[in-house]
Amino acid sequence: MLALVGITAMFCVDVGRTEAHVLLLATVSLLLVSLMFRGFYSLPQVTIQALVPARVAVDEEVVFAITLRNESTTAYRNLRLEPPRLGRRGHWIELPSTVAHLEAGASLEVQVRARFHRRGEHSFESLTVAALVPWSLAQGPGVRTLPLRILVVPKLARVMQVDLHSRAAGFEGTTHYGPRRGDAMDLLGVRPYRPGDLPRDLHARSWARLGFPVVREYQTEQARRMAVVVDTDTAGTTPLTFEMALSLTAGLIAKLCSDGSSVDLILLGQPQHAARWRANQASVNNALDALALATPGPAFSLHEVLVRTAPLVDGLSALFVVLLGSNGGRELLGAALGDRKVNFRTYLISDSPNNLPAHRIISPAHVARGEALAL
Repeated sequence: MLALVGITAMFCVDVGRTEAHVLLLATVSLLLVSLMFRGFYSLPQVTIQALVPARVAVDEEVVFAITLRNESTTAYRNLRLEPPRLGRRGHWIELPSTVAHLEAGASLEVQVRARFHRRGEHSFESLTVAALVPWSLAQGPGVRTLPLRILVVPKLARVMQVDLHSRAAGFEGTTHYGPRRGDAMDLLGVRPYRPGDLPRDLHARSWARLGFPVVREYQTEQARRMAVVVDTDTAGTTPLTFEMALSLTAGLIAKLCSDGSSVDLILLGQPQHAARWRANQASVNNALDALALATPGPAFSLHEVLVRTAPLVDGLSALFVVLLGSNGGRELLGAALGDRKVNFRTYLISDSPNNLPAHRIISPAHVARGEALAL
């Protein structure tokens, strides 16, 4: 209609020679009348609610579940759903269609689908529903949902197998294997002393209370404890390399947790402290949440790696380090970890071939394509 107004306005300049101004007035009148009557098409007792998943992986389809409720005694027709703009963060795969009829006292569910291309926490405008004025030239006052929020997490790399044996600790070709650690003991209780029990296991307080010697009884903790350190120094790398490093980390943590291990995650250069998660799906989701908010950090610091892993090494079964480069102190990492007698593995996310036997080279393109990886 607006295009028709513009076209007719070009031909009605000379009112004496043409009657195109009649068409112009008619189209303008229709628009003005529609705008005047839009106030009568409000939805006073209609509510709208949008349910969005708490998290979704990059480039995966996400479904928005929209529920319309009509709590009035009036039926409404031709309701238009208007989704928020996603901008460069993603795009809508399936837009909501016009709701032809919403009965009085009834509810209706509508689904829309989107895909997000950027990792991170995304907050966007509300979703709106409004009634269309006849001829669909205008719409009445809309009803909005609360502002929407979704966390876009890295896509899980397809890690099929994890080798827990240490690789070369230095760059001279020598291989150092650290002792297996992480056999933590849980206190099961106390029992009477038997000949052959270690004196260090005697429990003095229980002995004094009961009047006879008792010892602590332990059981081996079943879950192995792992740690994953992620390099965030992106100097000299591409944004894809950093994203694929996070994707590899996510897949590695998911695999370790599925195998019954607890995992500590350390993001270098990030303000948060190391977080430990147990072997369950909730732990994987928490790790994904932390990786979703990861940002490029300062220059790689070997000192930071050693300081932040120092409280963990005595109880670790294995330490995994995901690197974005091979210089800036990273070439000394293997020897430093080997000196601590910790079982470790290092992975370098790079497309450039090099001769670093201590690092497992992983191409970011392989991670992006979802190829099966044996780490």
